Amino acid sequence: MKVPCSMVHAKQSCETHFISFLIQAYKRAVPVYLPVYLVPALIVHRQDLLKRPCSILWKSVFGMARSSLFLSTYCASAWMWTCVLFRIFKRCNIPMVVMGTFPPGLALAIEKKSRRMEISLYCLARAIESFFTCMADVGYLPQSLMEIKRADVVVFSLSTAIIMHCYSQEREVFRSKYLNVLDWVFGVPPPPCYTPRYKNN
Repeated sequence: MKVPCSMVHAKQSCETHFISFLIQAYKRAVPVYLPVYLVPALIVHRQDLLKRPCSILWKSVFGMARSSLFLSTYCASAWMWTCVLFRIFKRCNIPMVVMGTFPPGLALAIEKKSRRMEISLYCLARAIESFFTCMADVGYLPQSLMEIKRADVVVFSLSTAIIMHCYSQEREVFRSKYLNVLDWVFGVPPPPCYTPRYKNN
């Protein structure tokens, strides 16, 4: 199936479309990441925010700018690589789409190292969901499997149970910033020597 680039970006050139889309995507990404960095700054670093507000706010603004650049670069690169492959092979099919969307994933290198795994796990979950949806659409899986109601609630409940177990028994698996948030939400737990894990120490 042939899909000319003009169907994607009308009369714009591929290069002009990439730049304009990058700018627009960045403007849309900033409001998305603003609460992602502002809320933790107010909750996790609430004490440091009073002592050194400029440093905390600068880190939040820089993190927001970097994450917004990652997301906008990822989205714009997906269109750019798709256009490149269209112009080279003059066709559109599933392998072309796969090849065109793989390189944009390298934009993840822009993100902070600690956030790369978080984003990767999120994308993995969405990829698994998309895979089973596609398998059901082409008939390899029964449609009834995809229509199970409240399956997401069951998965959420199991995930929450695992998190709460680790919070009470395996606190060292959490990064300090996440542990601070959980302590703030649920209340500071007793010292480690009083938890079941340390009774024998």
